[in-house]
Amino acid sequence: MEKTSQPNRLKRALQWLVLIVVAVGLGLAVSLTPLPFVIYSPGPTFDVLGDQDGQPLIEIRGSDEPAEGELRMVTVSEEGGPGTTVTAPMLLRAWRTPGYSISRYSDVYPDDVTSEDMEAVSSAQMESSHSTAAVAALEYLGYRLPTVITVVGIAEDSGAAGKIEVGDQLVSIETPDGTVYPMKSPSAPFRLLRDVPAGTELQVTVERGGRDRTESVITTEDPADPEQGSKLGVVLSFDIDMPVEINFHLENVGGPSAGMMFALGIIDKINGGTLVGDNVIAGTGAMHYDGTVEPIGGIEQKMYGAFRDGAEWFLAPTSNCDEVPGNYPDGLEVRAVGTLSEAVDAVQKIAAGRGDEVPTCESVVG
Repeated sequence: MEKTSQPNRLKRALQWLVLIVVAVGLGLAVSLTPLPFVIYSPGPTFDVLGDQDGQPLIEIRGSDEPAEGELRMVTVSEEGGPGTTVTAPMLLRAWRTPGYSISRYSDVYPDDVTSEDMEAVSSAQMESSHSTAAVAALEYLGYRLPTVITVVGIAEDSGAAGKIEVGDQLVSIETPDGTVYPMKSPSAPFRLLRDVPAGTELQVTVERGGRDRTESVITTEDPADPEQGSKLGVVLSFDIDMPVEINFHLENVGGPSAGMMFALGIIDKINGGTLVGDNVIAGTGAMHYDGTVEPIGGIEQKMYGAFRDGAEWFLAPTSNCDEVPGNYPDGLEVRAVGTLSEAVDAVQKIAAGRGDEVPTCESVVG
């Protein structure tokens, strides 16, 4: 029997060692190589009735009664967007974890966008959500909000082009039946136009150079909701005389989707902190001046984050209901709301032990 010499055994051992080192190196290289994907996961949640860094998240002078329960706004965490990277192990974890989702980078972001660009947009959206939530909540509570509405932009292909000018102040709108609607509140133009079909001729009165003038404007289809309402084709700014001072204290969180929960928090605080009872209710939805709860992104991640942080109930925009069935954790009660009024009603019913009376997304989708 031949015996393998000591040098041959050493040579083979060295060969195996080299192969192992190469394999480990390749594995490390693969695991550390940035991949063109974006991962979305459940982010932190915040009780809008509570404190943040020692200050009330929503501060309203004279409205400091402690709440019994919680109203939690929800967020989505992102990895792989501008300024961050995703690796193979991260993708594997996301693929295997409920409440996570993966998108191709190119489907989400253009190549030239920066993290600074996204932060600026996100911060502006959060600031806007503060304003719309405050307006919607105060109008719901019956406050008058005297407002000067000014035209700051005009769509070139709209019926307003060549008739309405930048700088005009909106005074009133007359519908074909002869009803004149004063434009004296932030919600006034939106509430009206949601019930006006595209192609309707309206008489729009504006103040220009100190004088009123009336122009005939034919409305156009609203791309966001082509089956209902229409648009004038103008961009408006609002100078609002707010009757109540409302401040928000929340750092490093952006986006528009907390508007509904902010509005509910304002209503609860002004009403003495009794709206929620001892329940933990989370929810999401962008808030419009006219009280409409608008769709948002990342609802699956938000539902999982809410449940993780103790929420028993979750309010979802009706317009997101097709994304809800089968995509939330067992034990979370998800209910559909389309307006701020419906959201308040839902919270009141939940507090009264009648949450089963609030429509589910499954019943909305059919």
